[in-house]
Amino acid sequence: MESAEEGLGVAVSAVIGYDLLPTFFDLAGGKKLRSEEIDGVSIKPLLLNPAGGKLSRPDDALYFSFILPTGGMSSIRSGDYKLMLFWDKNDKQESRALYNLNVDPLEQTDLSGKEPKRADALQKQLIEYIERVGGEMPTTVLPRKP
Repeated sequence: MESAEEGLGVAVSAVIGYDLLPTFFDLAGGKKLRSEEIDGVSIKPLLLNPAGGKLSRPDDALYFSFILPTGGMSSIRSGDYKLMLFWDKNDKQESRALYNLNVDPLEQTDLSGKEPKRADALQKQLIEYIERVGGEMPTTVLPRKP
């Protein structure tokens, strides 16, 4: 999940807050985290070698989910691309949006209509991840009114 910054010639790796626990564990000399529920990876390789360090992130992607009273949103960031899936409160997909964060960091131009194959591939990867980890959907975490 690295991209070359234009004109700088350096690799940029996306990191996220849930990378902190594995990083601290690694920096403290830990060998292997016991929990299978840890999503993050150690960014120690980037700290030791900013120009050439590589992360060993499963699927080479970052995943996010937010559950709201009206539904939710799940997303995947892979390389320069971010796909967002929006769910209604009945776990049905309402819409999706695809962005190239390298050229559109403010997410102004939805590319899902122009690049449907990329959007489909990222959506498939995201859904497979949610199913693999037992990810929650709005109806599995929100209290239901009788």
